[in-house]
Amino acid sequence: AEQVFYRAFSDLHLKHLAPLPGSSELLGELAEAGYYLGVVSNKRGNFLRLEAERLGWHRHFHQLAGAGDAARDKPCREHVDHALGIGTANPGPVAGPDVWFVGDADIDMLCAHNAGCRAILVRAQPPAGDEFAAAIPDLHFPDLGSLAAHLRQT
Repeated sequence: AEQVFYRAFSDLHLKHLAPLPGSSELLGELAEAGYYLGVVSNKRGNFLRLEAERLGWHRHFHQLAGAGDAARDKPCREHVDHALGIGTANPGPVAGPDVWFVGDADIDMLCAHNAGCRAILVRAQPPAGDEFAAAIPDLHFPDLGSLAAHLRQT
């Protein structure tokens, strides 16, 4: 079943690939400003890298860490360390409060907390009740434009 799924997925995923509004502009701004940019994803690494290439985003990222690329996947710290290039010839920053981990789901906030990073939630609806009881977001933005505006002010 897994082989059938990934065969079908590999045939379709690039055809339906569309960036979130504001994502290209934000990535370009951050890269231009010299920020270290990495990705931690549940998507298999080979698919993640193909998508970054197709979107032209590969030039912005220092490291793309997909499922199976690190010793342990999200929400484990090893996945974040892999995205930060730890153990490579050109490592980025060490995971900690100066590293912003931006995501849209509870597993992202948990991963950020496990790595000691700032947990930044980007999605239309704010956290509800005890939805993020295991890992409360440090900041919430309803969209990438709001995140970009905040970063421009800081």
